[in-house]
Amino acid sequence: MQGLIKLSIFGLLGALATVASAQVQYLTSYDVTLDFGSPVTNIMMGEKTEGGGSLTWAFEASGNGTTTLNNPFPSPEPKTSALLIGIVQDLPGDPEGQKHVVLMMDNNAASLVNHIAWGTVFPTTLEEQLISDLELATSGQDWEIIQPGLDGVSTFLDGEAMNILGPGGFTDSAWFDLNDSFTVMAFSDGQVIGSGQSHLAAVPEPTSCAAIGIGLIAMVRRRKVKASIG
Repeated sequence: MQGLIKLSIFGLLGALATVASAQVQYLTSYDVTLDFGSPVTNIMMGEKTEGGGSLTWAFEASGNGTTTLNNPFPSPEPKTSALLIGIVQDLPGDPEGQKHVVLMMDNNAASLVNHIAWGTVFPTTLEEQLISDLELATSGQDWEIIQPGLDGVSTFLDGEAMNILGPGGFTDSAWFDLNDSFTVMAFSDGQVIGSGQSHLAAVPEPTSCAAIGIGLIAMVRRRKVKASIG
């Protein structure tokens, strides 16, 4: 009977490993370091998987040191790329209250738009309108109210932000790969204001593992009772 008990344990351990891997969840985080004292607010995380994408809000990166932005929503699929968008105001030399769109974007794409005006890079999207959409989308109001803002941000992220025109007529995307670094770029005139590093972590879903573990202990106990009776 002891041999049967060991076999059952090993079999359940194999099942536990299989279930744990099947129930793995993916979490993302972003370390954002800003070069100026002004915080980036109204941040929205655009993230893509092989099967689709998501938009999560609202976050803020401090103007002092490094801020880690954690997406609180796990995904059953690994994220493949990301693009963060937010607002900054009162940069050095700005008139008081002036706001800018901030893109936390692919390093190569950032080099293409460095010191280039917003309207040249994104000719069909008004920066002022996009700022308004961001503020509405992250305002915390009811879904029906913020929906137009979400639509405006999504249209930009999935449109012009994926087709930045570079030298020779080729295009590059502002979206960067997960587990890669990125550039923090403020417009209206393509100014680098910081940098960052993205992280993708795979973690097992704890509830599934706990349930299997309880079942394993119960079966071992039953096997021991039968062995003593026989």
